Amino acid sequence: MTEYKVVVTEFDTRWFNLEDQFHREDGPAVEHKDGYKAYYINGEKHRENGPAVEYKDGSKSYYIKGRFLSETEFNFRRLGQLPNFM
Repeated sequence: MTEYKVVVTEFDTRWFNLEDQFHREDGPAVEHKDGYKAYYINGEKHRENGPAVEYKDGSKSYYIKGRFLSETEFNFRRLGQLPNFM
């Protein structure tokens, strides 16, 4: 079982691992009240089944193990059409 430290303020909620890195395995590690969400594993932006960052304006960014991917690269990788570079 993973242990987390959770910090809740009037503006956001943030999850950290025991090394004080953003980390959450079952949802975004950072959630702002304005709708911003960011997914992290051990301090690196990471999400395998969708965008790792969702901005309040609706735009999205994709990351795997901290590496930025275009939406096209992300979708090809999900379909297994790009080599696993990680």
